[in-house]
Amino acid sequence: MPRPKKSLSQNFLIDDTVVQKFVSAADIQPDESVLEIGPGKGAITKVLLEKKAIVTAIELDTALANRLKAPHLTVIEADALHFDYTKISTNKIVANLPFQIATPLILKLIQLPFKSLTVIVQKEVAHRLTAQKSTKAYGALTVQTQNFCAARYLFTIPPEAFSPKPKIDAAAIQLILHPQKFDIDFDFVFTAFRQRRKMLKSSLKKTYPDIEAVMLSLDIDLHARPENLTLEQFNALYKKLFA
Repeated sequence: MPRPKKSLSQNFLIDDTVVQKFVSAADIQPDESVLEIGPGKGAITKVLLEKKAIVTAIELDTALANRLKAPHLTVIEADALHFDYTKISTNKIVANLPFQIATPLILKLIQLPFKSLTVIVQKEVAHRLTAQKSTKAYGALTVQTQNFCAARYLFTIPPEAFSPKPKIDAAAIQLILHPQKFDIDFDFVFTAFRQRRKMLKSSLKKTYPDIEAVMLSLDIDLHARPENLTLEQFNALYKKLFA
């Protein structure tokens, strides 16, 4: 069996209990179409097939892709970050995502017509994706995610569940997709969070001289920091500033 490649951020899930718990959270139905990204040695793939799912797997590693063969399994050798997902038709994504591309990949996937993403990511990223307003983990990534889906934290996964062991904890999360809520330029949101410890009026004053008047017109506290604003408030602020 090929050795894990650090360059591809390969940390194979080897704990059978964690695999079963993770796949169960995805609520796979018989004959349901499922996309797996980075199947590696096939631990999750095997359980998905046991659930009678019809699985499409995207694997960048040629050696691993060639070893994954089973009925009701289609393996595509490709780079998941640049793959054209309109070429396939699946309902759900269930995957242990390569940590180094997890964030940009999720931001791409949640804008596509999937039903849900049940994925394993770094614990820190999981907290950022599922954070509540006015918490340390809440940031631009949280706000952007909320525009496309509802996110929930499932459970923490220790390094011992992987081979090789990562230096950090991982976590399973689930993203239930919904239609895009707002047409908002998220560069604006990222700009707001660039100086997250400052009050919003201070961090945006130079770029948007009317920020205080606009905040007052929207009944947004002038002492608010970016982490105190909801997606809806960011959208209202954006629309008012660019009206």
